[in-house]
Amino acid sequence: MRYDNFPDHSAALPEVTSTWSYHRRSSRRGAEEINDESAVSSEGEKEFLKVKKRKHKKIRATSQENHHWWYAFAVVTLLAVATRQVGLDLPAGTVWDEVHFGTFANHYINRTFYHDVHPPLGKMMVAGAAWLTGYQATFEFAVGKDYTPDINFVGMRGVSL
Repeated sequence: MRYDNFPDHSAALPEVTSTWSYHRRSSRRGAEEINDESAVSSEGEKEFLKVKKRKHKKIRATSQENHHWWYAFAVVTLLAVATRQVGLDLPAGTVWDEVHFGTFANHYINRTFYHDVHPPLGKMMVAGAAWLTGYQATFEFAVGKDYTPDINFVGMRGVSL
């Protein structure tokens, strides 16, 4: 069955002016936007045009206003870092997950094989901090064991969350 034999009835239909037709006309390539309210036929389209004009107005902050949030961000970040560093030297012995993370740091620094089912990023960060602070991976981690004076455990605790 061929469809080109049917008559075209679209010419007999009345032209519908609505917000949808406005949107279709304005979004086509090369279409002219209706900015004059006299060309709009309904109150709904007039309201639509008002809202559309308000949405497309570009409001830019001055350059001075743009930098205020950077100052607030910097202050909050510095306060967070400062409060995080308070009390990292207490207690002077191993606590909780330091036993596990320290043991894994020893494995990473000594390049010995071990198997762990958890993702390695946190342990690698602790091992990196330990290596940067000069840790030689000679301490045997156990719960409650005091650190020796040659170990900079504050540096290792600083990267752990």
